[in-house]
Amino acid sequence: MQRLQSLDPDIYRLFVFDTQAGHFEDKFLSNINLVTTPADGASLDEIFAETVLQLPASIPNLTVVESNIFDEDDDRYGIIVSVWNSELLSGEVVEVYQYQVIYLLDDTALTITFSSTTDFKDSILTDFEAMLEGFARLR
Repeated sequence: MQRLQSLDPDIYRLFVFDTQAGHFEDKFLSNINLVTTPADGASLDEIFAETVLQLPASIPNLTVVESNIFDEDDDRYGIIVSVWNSELLSGEVVEVYQYQVIYLLDDTALTITFSSTTDFKDSILTDFEAMLEGFARLR
């Protein structure tokens, strides 16, 4: 939590932590975050490709297991799914599952990221997907 205080609020827009009873195991706190960055004229395809290439360099041992761009109902977005092993403060190693959705809104890239342990992701992934389906672009 202390690390969050030093993040730029113009980029890191929102953090959501899953603290529901039965969802928090004193290990890894499942979370969702929204990050905005200027696109500087780049297309969604360019932002998406750069993200797919940079993820393994930014997180040790990360493997991208899925990456696709979709066109649905006048919306284009990219999905990147990745996994990696992470050592907790206790020394325990858990596999982390990350699901990212990237939108291009005008000249701003919006990345919505869901992170959980692989063992627990199925318990809350449907809630995250329902949340994504509920988003509506204000035009």
